[in-house]
Amino acid sequence: MKDRAPPLDPEALSKWRRYFHDNFFEDFENGTGTEAVMSALHAHAGAGVWADLGSGTSTLFWSMCVPPMTEIHAVDISAEALHVLETFSASTTEPVGYLQAGSIFGHGSEHLRHQKRTLGHFHSCDALRPFSCELGLKRFDLVTAIGLLSLSGSPDRFREAFREVSRTLRPGGTIICASWILSDSHARQRGIRNDFLAADLQAIAVHEAGLNLLDMCTAIPVDQRRYSRVEVFSARA
Repeated sequence: MKDRAPPLDPEALSKWRRYFHDNFFEDFENGTGTEAVMSALHAHAGAGVWADLGSGTSTLFWSMCVPPMTEIHAVDISAEALHVLETFSASTTEPVGYLQAGSIFGHGSEHLRHQKRTLGHFHSCDALRPFSCELGLKRFDLVTAIGLLSLSGSPDRFREAFREVSRTLRPGGTIICASWILSDSHARQRGIRNDFLAADLQAIAVHEAGLNLLDMCTAIPVDQRRYSRVEVFSARA
């Protein structure tokens, strides 16, 4: 099931197809900070209904680190990214990198096939703003924002966006967030900064949302030309 979306843009569709194939399709790559996200997902995610906010094409990669879910919703502003993800979920393709990541947690091909069957909801909307799609009416056992909140633009906007996404949690539900912090050179190249994201701001956001902080860590990528660090935190309603 998916919300109404505008016609797909061929250039954007091509970009997202490249992104999908360039990220863990062939081999799992150590040292990107991804391991910290995977560990948080494995440690704190429970089974149930999951919303992956700012999913891009990666929901099923992260699904290799969590228990078998009963329902998965992918949410992204890009209809093209969701199209690539939906096409993959309907296929028999099993990327080597996904299976390598899953093997760390004892998950293999059958787990991937189960998560594909469970991923049946695709929502094209801006997850950094109050939900205008049907998603705003639902509540979830697990909410992930992997890479999403790093695009919020300012400390105030980060806190506002976190409060908004936290409202989608069921009582006892868990939210897991990860932000790749741009290096100075990469930030200048992209014309945006997100180095305001740090432990103190994240702790304030969790407190303001009325959640309980479960875990927080900072990972340092091996190659820091694009990203200086990865901030990961988990909280529970």
